[in-house]
Amino acid sequence: ICHMAEIAELPCMAVVGFSQDLNSHREISEQPDHAWNIVMLENKYYLLDATWESNTLYTEDYFKQEYQVDYFMTDPRFFITNHFPALDFFQLLACPLSFQDFVGEKDSVDTETHCPINFEDSIRSFLAKNYLDRKIIEARAAYHLQSNSKNENTWGHAMIDKAIDLKEKGDHFFEQGNHTLSKANYEEAFEYFSNAESKVTLFPWQSEALAFCYLNYAQILYRINQKSGHTMKPVIDQLRQSKSILEKLNSRSFSIISALDQIDYQISVLE
Repeated sequence: ICHMAEIAELPCMAVVGFSQDLNSHREISEQPDHAWNIVMLENKYYLLDATWESNTLYTEDYFKQEYQVDYFMTDPRFFITNHFPALDFFQLLACPLSFQDFVGEKDSVDTETHCPINFEDSIRSFLAKNYLDRKIIEARAAYHLQSNSKNENTWGHAMIDKAIDLKEKGDHFFEQGNHTLSKANYEEAFEYFSNAESKVTLFPWQSEALAFCYLNYAQILYRINQKSGHTMKPVIDQLRQSKSILEKLNSRSFSIISALDQIDYQISVLE
């Protein structure tokens, strides 16, 4: 849908959420299990679901094609009966339905009650954020709707992706000699790593990224503290953090061995 909308120069976005088959009465998924689209046409948002519009849901022939418009620019009051987005403003309703109400069966939704939400402003604010921040917001919202380990895992890994992106930005500024921006990005990366570790166990390659974040951060602190005459203890602490993580990894790649040798040498000199 969004590819076609792009060709037509129409704003389009993918929406992730929970689906509900009112005919089969199946239980709501523990995780977001479906995605659909919102397209803007003449400054107005419209809901579309190409998958459910394909007429494959209740047919024996999966590839049967039949023209329908049930899920094409559907009234949000009816769309919400079986499509619940992780983020409430994607309901396109002034008064969003609660997840608890969604689980119950409804033929339509009464939107006459005044609610303070302006979904258009909320969508604009959301789209103004970068991709990784949007994925974190979406994953966090899904977890709050269905607080289980699967959604917590998705949320945690979304934060790790953000942390690694910040680490790479820190590396870039380090190479450019901009120690201030490099330090700021590394410190923000640590915050995301820390929050993520409270929710998930890092994969080895993610732990390696964290270790090199500590190592590179130590190099930044060394340069800053050397110029200011401050103690080198914070530098040594970061080096030891990096070493502790690298030693726990099963991998003994060239980069890891070199890093451990570098750390041992630098600690011996600084102490």
